Amino acid sequence: MDAVRLAQESVAPYLGGAAWSDPVSRGSLMPNAWFRMYTDFLEDPKLLGLAFEDQRHFIGVLALKSAGTLDQAAAPKLMDKVVAQRLWIDHSAILEVKRRLIEAELIDEDWQPLAWDKRQFISDHDPSAAERMRKYRERKRQEAKKKELRVTSRVTSRTCNAARTEQNRTETEQKEAPKPAARFRPPSLEEVRKYCTERNSAVNPESFVNWYQSIGWKVSGKTPMKDWKAAVRTWEQREGKTNGSGAKLPVGNSLDTQIELGRLCKTAGISADRVAGKSCDQIRSLLQAEGVGA
Repeated sequence: MDAVRLAQESVAPYLGGAAWSDPVSRGSLMPNAWFRMYTDFLEDPKLLGLAFEDQRHFIGVLALKSAGTLDQAAAPKLMDKVVAQRLWIDHSAILEVKRRLIEAELIDEDWQPLAWDKRQFISDHDPSAAERMRKYRERKRQEAKKKELRVTSRVTSRTCNAARTEQNRTETEQKEAPKPAARFRPPSLEEVRKYCTERNSAVNPESFVNWYQSIGWKVSGKTPMKDWKAAVRTWEQREGKTNGSGAKLPVGNSLDTQIELGRLCKTAGISADRVAGKSCDQIRSLLQAEGVGA
């Protein structure tokens, strides 16, 4: 190692004072700690024609090129010594190695690999290239993420709008839907009696309840009743005349009228024999004769 170091120091003054391990680049490319090696190396006819030792020598030349050693400003003979010492080749044999590599069309007279620019990239020697590529990839990732967020946002927006539309439609339908009518509940006798009293009505509560119970609380025996108080008021209009005590004599010939006339006859003490076979008009006349009607 001392001999090698001594040899390095002996040529350093001719290289601008720089040691071989710290070369001064004469080109635009910076020294690089690595270079691209392709798998077709094992099948390259130029390399297959070389002895194993020269194949190793050529790989060494590629390493010196990547390190910037071959791009140093040096005279040809001095460069021959530099390559010999870096490849651990005797100075007397270095020119023969150089000749064989030149004949194989792998290097030129200045030890420069002929296919270097084709096989290596300028970006490989740019220390900022990796950082630029990292930033570029990060920027692309961020752009892809933003695009995904925009797509997700649009899908979510459409879903929410559809949900709101459906909710509004349901609410509108619920508002517009007719409310079901309150279910009719037949009144009790006490409820009818109280209502008739409040109205000073001549309608007999018992007759009213009994009649509608017998026909299933239907108006005219057909239509289900909805408002029994309205039926009471209808009976009042149909009953007609008022007796001296304020009660009204029923008019007409309906079954309700017959029932009410019978109740009045009983109240007035008129026997059933006296009213048997008589019409409603005859019974009303009989009641009036007894002072029940004017």
